[in-house]
Amino acid sequence: MVVVLTLATVAGCGADEAEPAATEEVAVCADLRQRENELIRVANEALAALGRAEDDEARAAALADGYDRLVETLAAQDPVVVDGEPELSERLAAGHRAAIVELEGERDRFVAEVRAVTQTDERGRAGELQNALEKAFSELEPPRPAYVAAGMDAAIDADPGCRHVTQRGDPAR
Repeated sequence: MVVVLTLATVAGCGADEAEPAATEEVAVCADLRQRENELIRVANEALAALGRAEDDEARAAALADGYDRLVETLAAQDPVVVDGEPELSERLAAGHRAAIVELEGERDRFVAEVRAVTQTDERGRAGELQNALEKAFSELEPPRPAYVAAGMDAAIDADPGCRHVTQRGDPAR
């Protein structure tokens, strides 16, 4: 059994390329999508290894190794920087740091839970990996108020391909 994570990938995003906010939004959107797609690729590799595992120990190792690779991949990425938008850039950097802290902080709990994975419950344990990935995305994706301050909100609203890389969350984040 292999569960495949998916994320909508759009070739481009943003409003009229001539608008400065839209141009920046295109860059931010594309960069965040690329980063998230890389993390999804790592998670999919872990889930494929889980599906190939022949015993409980190998299943647990596949998930634990996949989790560690998620943390390593995220830590190797530089935070997104938006030219001329220091506040948004700092929010993106803070979200990047928070995503790493979130994953690192949950690692021991995750490994303890997947240590007992059996073939009959591997689907549920695969869900644990997906949940960890979603938590990281919640931190990586800037809250919409950050885009409002940067004048990019209308461009994001105009493009459904960009909506999934933002959170409608707390403006203080």
